[in-house]
Amino acid sequence: MTIIADQKLPYPIIVGLLSLTTIAAAQPTNVPRWNRAKYLLLDSRIIATVSGAQLKLGTVTKHRANPMFGDDRPWEGVLDNLYPNVAYDGQADLYKCWYHSDYPHNGLCYAQSKDGLTWKKPALGLVDYQGSKQNNILFAGGGHGVGVWLDHHESNPERRFKMFYMDCRNQNDTSLATRFSRDGIDWSDVNKSSSRPRGDTHNNACWAPTLGKYVGFSRGWPSRTTPSTDPMDDQRVVNRVESTNVLDWSDPEVVFRGIPTRQTYSMPVFFYSGVYLGLPTILQYDNGSRVHVELAWSPDTVNWHRIEPDSPLIPLSETKGGYDWGIIYSAVAPIFLENEIRVYYAGGPDAHLDNTLYDSSLCLATLRPDGFAGYQTEDEDQVGVVTTNPVTCDGALLRISADAQGGAVCISLLDVEGTAVGQAKPVTADLTDGVISWKDDFELADIRGTKIRLRFELDNAILYSFSFTD
Repeated sequence: MTIIADQKLPYPIIVGLLSLTTIAAAQPTNVPRWNRAKYLLLDSRIIATVSGAQLKLGTVTKHRANPMFGDDRPWEGVLDNLYPNVAYDGQADLYKCWYHSDYPHNGLCYAQSKDGLTWKKPALGLVDYQGSKQNNILFAGGGHGVGVWLDHHESNPERRFKMFYMDCRNQNDTSLATRFSRDGIDWSDVNKSSSRPRGDTHNNACWAPTLGKYVGFSRGWPSRTTPSTDPMDDQRVVNRVESTNVLDWSDPEVVFRGIPTRQTYSMPVFFYSGVYLGLPTILQYDNGSRVHVELAWSPDTVNWHRIEPDSPLIPLSETKGGYDWGIIYSAVAPIFLENEIRVYYAGGPDAHLDNTLYDSSLCLATLRPDGFAGYQTEDEDQVGVVTTNPVTCDGALLRISADAQGGAVCISLLDVEGTAVGQAKPVTADLTDGVISWKDDFELADIRGTKIRLRFELDNAILYSFSFTD
């Protein structure tokens, strides 16, 4: 994985929800473009054959302002793993962050920012600390691994923000719990569920549009409750639960696991361009108990596929003692801007078992749009070829996202039998949803509604996605 120098951050704009071309208001959104018929190349369901190319993780940029904030208030104590949750609230025109603090025990604190880079910790006046409520504490104790998200599916304005966590006010009770809020600051009372995964991790949930229900992800440790002689059972696993009302959750089921020497500590999940993406954190017992973030995808939130297993999406620092040398935990969901994807994360200098408390800070890594993973040529001197399964041509334009500066992407349209029906002009620049031009006066609209295959020839280039639009 390569870390490149930081680029100037783009002016953010909101991504349209109803159509491909809808772009309005100068602000970001947490809502992926799931109404858009976009194909991510990381989705193996659309790939028929590959030769001379391989699917590789995207390149992240760590922001030069890292770390953005840490424990600088007396009531925060040590920001144990931080477990950050970051959302952009368009109604308030603010980035909002909810994060775990060790003091008060299993407490939750709040910070906000106009640009997502410079953060303030406002006095909320909610919780007393040594005789004063002039602090940014949302609640003190009782909630472990709190996940917070802005639910764009929700129609009730009093439930725009949702909280999903393990209620640990009673040591013998580890029930999943939820709360609701209109602004992310004033929260409802606790709603407890009968579902009881071992949730001592960063818990998270989201609306699953392809399923028509909510899904949540927590942690399990099956052998702690059910003894097993299988060493594969004696490890942390990712548990999945589901709900139609965010109040009553199903019994947990294991959907993701590593191996005993590299265990899954948590996995934030979000929906993006037709697939569910997960950011599993891997506890590396074979590497000094350091923790890094990987990438996985799923068609249904149940069956998961790792992309380049054991390779980090966000690499740990190579300098021991650096702000993210020991641990990295991604925030619950990225922020999607016009020209980049922001992945906020907790970075800490100490490995997982080096301390009883794992002090950490809020950090930021960015990716190019659609840049979670893409196919690239294996050898600079050879052309890689990626051919898709049949897809419906449901637009008059073909768009792609690719890095082709200094190389080329050549595109052929094939009928389902493999006969060429159209040839594109070579792409020799970096594009994000760039419109493809055709040779010989070919018009994509002439084959609208038919099934076609696309053959991408990659010459020193990376291809991330394609889509049909009007």
